[in-house]
Amino acid sequence: MWQFRWKSIARRCHASAVMVAIALTVGHDAASAGLLVSLDFNDITSASVSTTQYQTGNWLVYNATFGGWDRSGFNAAHAVQLSGSTQGGPGDYALSIFGDNVATQKTGFAANDVGTTYYVSYLVGPTVYTLPGQATQAGDTFRVNLLRSDNSILATNDVAPGAWAGVQTFSQQYFSYAGDGTGPVRMQLLSGNTLNRFVGAIDNVGIWNSVPGVPEIDPAGMGSVLALVSGALGLVERRRLKAS
Repeated sequence: MWQFRWKSIARRCHASAVMVAIALTVGHDAASAGLLVSLDFNDITSASVSTTQYQTGNWLVYNATFGGWDRSGFNAAHAVQLSGSTQGGPGDYALSIFGDNVATQKTGFAANDVGTTYYVSYLVGPTVYTLPGQATQAGDTFRVNLLRSDNSILATNDVAPGAWAGVQTFSQQYFSYAGDGTGPVRMQLLSGNTLNRFVGAIDNVGIWNSVPGVPEIDPAGMGSVLALVSGALGLVERRRLKAS
């Protein structure tokens, strides 16, 4: 079933409500859908601690390493620590992409059967580090690539998180892609349009199999369709962390 693994009730829409929303939209039973891959960035094993996030007081880390990912670019990887008792210690992290930062999975996952449509869900939001000039601006795009084993791109999705507005917020995003049977795919996260600032922060990525009987939805329209459903039911999720 469409059971998103939300980290907390305050951060996520209730899974059953999301399932109902999708069922109402497509007019089909989504019971056969399944979560194939779930990714977060909470397994940071080492990092250099920084000061705090501009306007929120959230802890920040850089040069962070986390399991199963290669990192490149200036001080990669950056992350916002959303919870935890020790800066740089165990907690809830969202990965931030600055400038030339690129994060690429080392090992592929099996979600590329020929003729099958897969759905990608993730949380993304505008972000900033310690200085206001580093903040995400309107029009900046966060890019999610799905790579074949030869590093060619099977699918790509750009989303504009919006301009930083003083609080670390996230919104639910979706896109779909068609498998071509060329083997496992890997996820890659990077900037879509600028190397001068942070283009956003990402968290809680899910890869889902297609739902039998549901009409195919063009990747470009997937987000708007589900956003419309979420808006209608009041399920667009936002998180606001109080400034310290």
